[in-house]
Amino acid sequence: MDPNKPHDVSTDPADQNVARNRLDDVIDYVLQRRNAQRRYLYLKLAAFGFALGLGATAAIFAIVHDSSGRPNKIAVVSIKGVIGAAPTATADGVNRALTAAYGTSNVKAVVLRIDSPGGSPTEANRITTQLSLLRKKRPDLRVDAVFEGTGASAAYLIAMGADRVFADPYSLVGSVGAVMQTWNYGEAARAYRLDQSTYKSGALKDMGNPMRPANAQDNAKAQELINDLASIFGATVQLKRGAKLKLTTAQLMTGEVWTGQTAAANGLVDGVATVESLAVEYDATIRDFSRIPINVPGFGQMRSDVSESLIQRLGDAIAQALNDTLTNRIGAPPSLRPF
Repeated sequence: MDPNKPHDVSTDPADQNVARNRLDDVIDYVLQRRNAQRRYLYLKLAAFGFALGLGATAAIFAIVHDSSGRPNKIAVVSIKGVIGAAPTATADGVNRALTAAYGTSNVKAVVLRIDSPGGSPTEANRITTQLSLLRKKRPDLRVDAVFEGTGASAAYLIAMGADRVFADPYSLVGSVGAVMQTWNYGEAARAYRLDQSTYKSGALKDMGNPMRPANAQDNAKAQELINDLASIFGATVQLKRGAKLKLTTAQLMTGEVWTGQTAAANGLVDGVATVESLAVEYDATIRDFSRIPINVPGFGQMRSDVSESLIQRLGDAIAQALNDTLTNRIGAPPSLRPF
């Protein structure tokens, strides 16, 4: 065939019918793919809506009921770690959890789950103050405190805001009092020819300066502060525990800790119990407001971020399965050859 000669389009009706049929096949395939993509989009939206509805249903279920079917709950607020330092032991975090607990219906009691060696008395006072304000709004809710592991110093002070105080028999309870510690590394610094010049407006302005040893005036003022803080703490304990306390003031203020069982015998706590045993007493289930989980049927209790990820994966899996089904039903594109 001469390449320079123009190619004539066949006028044979049979060839034209074949070409027309092939064009119809291509058009049909394109239309099928477009309709399939549209159906897939609708199905994906439906799957997303189903997953979203599942998450909303789970959230509502968690708010209204728990996994056991019992509507009543005890609202647990965990206080773990050094008061004022740990994420679940700052006044801001604990007070937010307390506010959420008091704002929830079907709560029979609020339980402070405490495992802390103590810390800032200011943070502890902020927590007990917030608890007092919330209790005025809902005086029907009993407040219990349970020591798990350690309930010492400022942690014990927080428990004084509860109606009842319990401890695990193996926990360490007490350490009523105050302590102040300072360092003195002036001699070590001078060994390396490091010195410090201090200009102060008063004799006690640099009290606790680690570059110099404490003098008699420093020691007297520090002890005065410690005694003052300890007396406030001791008075609070004696006021809250009242006739239940079996220790004299001198015995109480030694700063020592006792096991949970001995603390119960000394009147520092009302008895031995756990959060689980309190749930049985209240005939209620446990809801931890420290991290506000949700109950997802079939998956148990999990954090909201975990549940969101699960719902997203569920929606993606449904959409992918529907897509695979549609692709298999449509089949492969028709075999195409040049006209």
